[in-house]
Amino acid sequence: MDIGRAVESWFREHVAVWFLALALLTGALYGGGQFLLGGSTTVALASGVGWGVLWAGGFLVVRGLLSE
Repeated sequence: MDIGRAVESWFREHVAVWFLALALLTGALYGGGQFLLGGSTTVALASGVGWGVLWAGGFLVVRGLLSE
């Protein structure tokens, strides 16, 4: 089996997992940081969700580029 194809196949299969993990981690850390620094719960949740949406958008762009 060609090494390049194997690496590309593995990356395509696992890229969704990595982007989801980054979205959850970034959202949790940023939102939690906002809350601990005295921000309101609404601001913390909104910022956490916002970072998650940004990562999800990045995932869709990368996935679209990989599928071409």
